[in-house]
Amino acid sequence: MIKLFRNIRQKLLHSGKLKSYMAYAIGEIVLVVIGILIALQINNWNEERKNKRLEYQMLQDLKSDLEETLVDFNDDIFGNQLFLNSTRDIQNHIFKNLPFHDSLVMKFTLMTFQTTLFEKSTAYESLKSSGLNIISNNEVKKQITDFYNLDIVRAKRISAPNFDVLFKPYLEENFDVNLDSTLLKYWPESVIKRKGSLANGNLGGFVPLNYSHLKSDPKFRVLLRNAINIRLEIISIYTNYSNFLNQLIKQIEEEIETKK
Repeated sequence: MIKLFRNIRQKLLHSGKLKSYMAYAIGEIVLVVIGILIALQINNWNEERKNKRLEYQMLQDLKSDLEETLVDFNDDIFGNQLFLNSTRDIQNHIFKNLPFHDSLVMKFTLMTFQTTLFEKSTAYESLKSSGLNIISNNEVKKQITDFYNLDIVRAKRISAPNFDVLFKPYLEENFDVNLDSTLLKYWPESVIKRKGSLANGNLGGFVPLNYSHLKSDPKFRVLLRNAINIRLEIISIYTNYSNFLNQLIKQIEEEIETKK
């Protein structure tokens, strides 16, 4: 093709037809430019298809990670609600001056339990390495980055108070540990399942050395009130994040549909 163009140019040049030569030369330049533009457009199309495939896969991975994180949030909400109910039952026994019951041994233990949030962030770390601009929807991108950079930090900060540390000094002075396996019947099934084979040797509970003193001790009442307030705050904030994640996952699903 190049040899053919060269021969045509040579014939026109030697024939002395300058105008014809110039017109041909301009036409040849235009053809070359058009060819370059077509090649660039094809390259852009290929790059766009590649980016769409990458974005599609990234959205799928982010959705999967956020779904796992949502499960962890909901598990922690369930756990904190269980621990809150136990603490309230203890408070109720004390305020109403009710007699001691073996079931309280389990509740004295559950009031000290702590949940730990484990977010799944593998896809987000990959997104940061590849470039956040892979996500074309700016609103979705902002919500994802805000969740991992701000919301997770806030969620972990609100759950930072360690209930074991909160109660430990008081427990050491006023409680003994009872690992009697007969107390297992008072434990929630969900806790026993989580503990698995360790349950028989580890699920007893804290037994007050002097229950009468405990009921009249204002220090213990303050500890209970503080623990209840912290649990309520954790449950409230985690519930908000759970609702947010449900909404964000739905938005990502809708975005995935547009990339198919």
